Amino acid sequence: MVSTPQNLSTKMKQDLVNMLIEEFSVCGVKLENQALLSLYSYNMQSGVVVDIGDRLEIVPVTEGYIVEGGVARQSYGGTAVAESLNKTLTELKYSYFTDVEQLLVRHIMEKSCYVASDFKEELNQYNEDPASFQETVDLSAFDLPQGCHKYVRTDLGRFKSSEGLLNTEVWGLDSPSLPKLLHAAIQACPMDSRREMCRSICLSGGTTLLPGFVERLRSQISQMVTSSVTVQIHASPYRYHSAYIGACILANLPIFHDVCISQKEWRDNGAKSIQKWP
Repeated sequence: MVSTPQNLSTKMKQDLVNMLIEEFSVCGVKLENQALLSLYSYNMQSGVVVDIGDRLEIVPVTEGYIVEGGVARQSYGGTAVAESLNKTLTELKYSYFTDVEQLLVRHIMEKSCYVASDFKEELNQYNEDPASFQETVDLSAFDLPQGCHKYVRTDLGRFKSSEGLLNTEVWGLDSPSLPKLLHAAIQACPMDSRREMCRSICLSGGTTLLPGFVERLRSQISQMVTSSVTVQIHASPYRYHSAYIGACILANLPIFHDVCISQKEWRDNGAKSIQKWP
């Protein structure tokens, strides 16, 4: 079982299957869309998957089929949050530039950042009392080079760095924000399923674990739909690994071996074998 992005071409799928069977001698292969696997982890076949790892992807699914017109991808996500945080750390005289140091920034982000329920109000409170927003992250457990800070203090960046997910203008981008993309994905679904989609928003990816994210997203989406529509966001505590969990569920189904491409099937039919997958 291999999870794949939504935009993987047929040629790349063929090359991937060929490599796994011919070079790694696997008995069978099943390629499945990552968003679908995340949805399966919630035991659902219809819903809107909001996957935010390094980047952002929104995929509406009805009865196991992806609504292509509602799929949205953006280059911003966890990486953009970490980059924004790093800028505020630089202002505080911390220096993180190498690839390894970027991993430290990601760790600091996961330990200290959150999403404000009201950004302007939070900013006003920060301006009145900056000390109350300070948070110290302990890095002493890592094997750091000599001269590196073992304790890092953050303040403004704790909530400002993540705000760009909900309002891209904070990052100086003109890209549509997450709430607008999510609302557009719901509107792209058949009219008679939109209420269900509003009740079936499923989160995936480590960036969605930021404290306050679920509440803020629910609040903003609720403001974009009519008052009679209930917005429900499903946020599993294990959503960091939701695609893997969904893959485990799918692999344990009795039909799993039937949907795989076996070695014999690949060698008999070649690239045409891919056609068995919708």
